[in-house]
Amino acid sequence: MVKFAVICASNMNRSMEAHYQLKRHGYNIRSFGTGSQVRLPGPTAAQPNIYGFGTAYDKIYNELRAQDKALYTRNGLLAMLERNRTVKQAPQRFHSESVSYDIIFTCEERVFDAVCEELLNRSGTHSKPVHVINIEIEDNHKEATIGAKTILELARLITESKDLERDMDGIIEDVQNRMPHNPLFNSLRYTMTQGELILMRVLGFNVNVELPHTWIAEILYGMAWWRDNGHPPDDTEAVDTRVKQIASTAWRLANEVVVAGLVDRFPARSIGAACIVTALRAHKEPLPVKTLDEWAKLWAKTSGSQLALIQQAIEQNESSNFN
Repeated sequence: MVKFAVICASNMNRSMEAHYQLKRHGYNIRSFGTGSQVRLPGPTAAQPNIYGFGTAYDKIYNELRAQDKALYTRNGLLAMLERNRTVKQAPQRFHSESVSYDIIFTCEERVFDAVCEELLNRSGTHSKPVHVINIEIEDNHKEATIGAKTILELARLITESKDLERDMDGIIEDVQNRMPHNPLFNSLRYTMTQGELILMRVLGFNVNVELPHTWIAEILYGMAWWRDNGHPPDDTEAVDTRVKQIASTAWRLANEVVVAGLVDRFPARSIGAACIVTALRAHKEPLPVKTLDEWAKLWAKTSGSQLALIQQAIEQNESSNFN
């Protein structure tokens, strides 16, 4: 049975709504927070209610009810805590647990970053990979309910898969197209980067060097909207199929670069950019500017000659792999 975890900051609202929904549907699910303490709204913004992880939901409920029943009924805190205490005893902190999971859902980018960092610090204790999927959910009761439905749908498709490694990209794309809380494309690319780092550390690779994968994600995302807007994007729209194909090729090249040891010879950003140029050529796509030098300065902060040198090394490595 697939082991799921869902994580927000305080293990109070977003993660608990998803925990509640998945538990009702029979999934193997646990929930956690990543903050140092549990923080809840208080009488004013400057007076939050702060509790330690492990403080029972019953205790928090009773204290807030005694403090100001009308206020905490009106803002939904008592109803939230009423739900929580039907799910489990108390909020739990992810960093204090050592259980492994197949799938981890996070509810915002900073939580996602904290989870990935913690997994890397564990250095592959359980010697198994994990998928970490971020769904951006605003921290209020309405959005938590809607976000939980997205997580529930992801859980359903993941559980039904007969080959998750093969199907995961399709599952993500399907949910992106149908659900109101889309797992953001750039967040997923970063998720994949971190997931591969975790797996590489488990397998004994040195990951204390900067890798080109994140740069591929950032550069391609910017390019996708540069052509339409004339400047790098501020939003997080999904890119089109053609860009996804180029991204896939560039990502594969980056993996080969890491194995070949080129990350010790060139800056990660320049390697990522060179992988994109090589992928564009493979897909017969032109550069969005007139010259390689112009593109290199714009996106890689380097010269066209250095990018050409790295590209040559990548192509030589590609050629040797086929021989």
